Amino acid sequence: MDDIPKLLPAHPVRFMDRFRAFIRARQMAYRTEKTYCIWVRDFIRFHNKRHPESMGTPEVDAWLSHLANERSVAINTQKTALNAVVFLYRQFIGREENGVKSCLLPH
Repeated sequence: MDDIPKLLPAHPVRFMDRFRAFIRARQMAYRTEKTYCIWVRDFIRFHNKRHPESMGTPEVDAWLSHLANERSVAINTQKTALNAVVFLYRQFIGREENGVKSCLLPH
C-alpha cells in the first residue's frame, strides 16, 4: 500500500516529518512527497547525516556530481533530484541567497 500517506505526529519534531508536513500543507501530490523525501534523505545521507541548514552550494554540487559520475543516474532523474533539493532550500528552509543559488534551476 504505497499510495497511502504515512501518518505524521500532530506536532512534528523530526526534520523529515516537518518536511513531509510542509509538503502536505501545500497540497502537493503524495507521489511528489515520496519522491522529494527520497532525494532529500539521499542528499543528507551522502553528507554523513549533516543537517541541510549547515550545507550549501558545494555540498549540492558534490552530491549531483556523485549522482552523475558514480551512480550513473539518468539526466531526468538528476533533474528530479535537483528539484527536490531546490524545493527543500527555497521553500522549506527559505534560503536561496546563501545556499544553493549557483546551481538552482530558473524560477
